[in-house]
Amino acid sequence: MGAVTSHCVADRPEEGGCTFDPHDATTGEHGYSAGGCAQLECELGEQFLVASNIRDDALNDKECADVVLVQAVMRGDLEDVKKAMANDATVDTFAEIALFRGVRDQQRIKYVTPLMRACDCGREEVISYLLRHRADPVRQDSRKFNALCYALGAGELALARVLLEESPHTAKMQQVAAWRQAEEIMDQCEEAAGHEVAAELRKDFPFLLLTPQEIMEQFNWRFCGDPTVPVDDPAYQLRIYAVNTKQFTAATASVKATEKRLNATSLQLRVLNASAFTFWKAEEYHQQYFKKSGEACGQLKDGSRRGPNRVVRHV
Repeated sequence: MGAVTSHCVADRPEEGGCTFDPHDATTGEHGYSAGGCAQLECELGEQFLVASNIRDDALNDKECADVVLVQAVMRGDLEDVKKAMANDATVDTFAEIALFRGVRDQQRIKYVTPLMRACDCGREEVISYLLRHRADPVRQDSRKFNALCYALGAGELALARVLLEESPHTAKMQQVAAWRQAEEIMDQCEEAAGHEVAAELRKDFPFLLLTPQEIMEQFNWRFCGDPTVPVDDPAYQLRIYAVNTKQFTAATASVKATEKRLNATSLQLRVLNASAFTFWKAEEYHQQYFKKSGEACGQLKDGSRRGPNRVVRHV
């Protein structure tokens, strides 16, 4: 299985214009001359660079299995899903089903997993199967949509409930991510399933309508331990990064309310302005280390638990 690409073909420009040569028929190579577009800033040059990055070699067996998995998920064919997984398909693959003629569509949605596609297409059996095989419901596509967003946006409310029920350990994180995309989700739901389903969405999934401060109260504080206990290492101190003034105000108000509720003079956390920091995408393998190694989070195979600087043995 492979991909077919087509190359840009353009007439040679007038002298003094763009001197980009998309293809040298004598050598089969691509290049440009040191002329007007030596920096490849012209539109043709940019398009060609994108087109030339489209792979034209055959897929290997694992990549083929990934494509088969995506196709089977979209059809709702559970037997083919199982066969693809038996052939070593990656449960959270980003494989795409698309035909490119020349330049790729740079506006397309990327990083879509089979679980997201199953939620969008209403494939309940497939969703349950993928979750049992450790599909990650927290992953997000290039729009920051997770699988729950796909289910709600498609009007698949029953499937959204199944998704949350079958992944209880991450249910709150999934809901917070969906809350951030609430307006787009509700618009998509009304367009895909109609006004009545959209009204049901607002009624049955009220977290979408929460204010920033309510989201802080109902979700964020449930993710941390006792915020009054000092930490041994500053690296483990809780931090809240606000991306705008509204979030900063809500987070600060939530901290003060929690201090009052716990009768504490101060909490072991800081509210910070995200714009003052540079954020790096964490290495995916390390983020999923325990999951990939088949261990419970923080627990070693012998039943002991891993601490920040030590291993605590069960007795």
